[in-house]
Amino acid sequence: MRFIVLIGMITLVSCGTDSTSNPSTVDTSEGARAAGSMTLLVGSYTGAGTAAASPKGLYLCTLDNGKVKLTSSIEAGINPSYVAKHPTKSIIYVANEMDASHNQTAGAVTAMAYDDNLQFSVLKSRPTNAVGTCHVSVNKSGTYVFAANYGGGNICGFPVGLDGSIGPSGPIKVDFTGSGPNQSRQGAPHGHYIGESHWGEIFAVDLGTDSIRTYAMEGGRLQPTNRSVSSLPGSGPRHIAFHLTERIFYVINELVGTIDVWQDSGAGTYSRIQSIGTKDADATGEAHSAAIKVSPSGNHLYASNRAENNNIAVFNILTDGKLELVGHHSTRGESPRDFDISPDGKYMVIANQNSNNLVTYSINPISGELYDPKVTKGFTTPVSVLFL
Repeated sequence: MRFIVLIGMITLVSCGTDSTSNPSTVDTSEGARAAGSMTLLVGSYTGAGTAAASPKGLYLCTLDNGKVKLTSSIEAGINPSYVAKHPTKSIIYVANEMDASHNQTAGAVTAMAYDDNLQFSVLKSRPTNAVGTCHVSVNKSGTYVFAANYGGGNICGFPVGLDGSIGPSGPIKVDFTGSGPNQSRQGAPHGHYIGESHWGEIFAVDLGTDSIRTYAMEGGRLQPTNRSVSSLPGSGPRHIAFHLTERIFYVINELVGTIDVWQDSGAGTYSRIQSIGTKDADATGEAHSAAIKVSPSGNHLYASNRAENNNIAVFNILTDGKLELVGHHSTRGESPRDFDISPDGKYMVIANQNSNNLVTYSINPISGELYDPKVTKGFTTPVSVLFL
């Protein structure tokens, strides 16, 4: 019987169809949340300074049997390009990616509450005192919101109130200094990610100086530790994903298309135990690697490549935490800036920024391979995906 089931799964992988739809019907009723469906948010660009802009910024969608359906659009400030959710409350936090091209002197983080009917309301928006706020996260206890500022070259944090709103004080800010060898992209620091690991350490990524810095929250401040590491010169680290159980983290390097695997050495430092490519063997040009995620099972890791590649690289996570390349799958669009995996591990939804579409893949739970792509058009500059 197990042999028959395996044959059936292989058939699904090899014979997946490509269907295309357009989210032309907007349904904000409870009927839009069918039993068994999942809810997701898609962030986008809204303001001046972008080639194309969406009218409101956040798209609220459902995913039902692998099909994305737009239910409504949500006002969330200028350029809500990244979204994080509170670990226990019905609150989301939006990174408003702004700079002088939007007639703004700083980006912002906006806290929004939502009810059981998925009606959203703004609680508070706070300036980050830095331009280009491109990433936002919440710590495991839900007491601080962190943001990375690409143009400002720094990171910052805000205390979270009892209601989930952002505290009244100004941002807890740490400025970076230095540059990297790639002068077109590394002439100055560029904060691109900040997030807390499952062992409580806070990691911040600076693409501009090839640095991964580590911090602890002490006395309401981001205090640096002595466990920071450096990527290879010119690699341009962008985002981090964490092993589900071990003290291992994976850094995707945007400029060279590699993933570095770092492990706690047990002696107070981290050691690089592997560096593996994300590009297909015959790929040309730069990878412009972007998002990196570990599957809910912890068995697989995924990374997106943009530019000429426009694919998702699939890896097995081996018992020692190292990676083994499984294969690549087209994103059926251009510039896959971000993707997210459904909490049940069955689906991946990819945001293709330059082709204004989403693609949904089913995930083979054994091999991690992607199959049965479904393309949904009509999302203007989608740049992030988050399952609620």
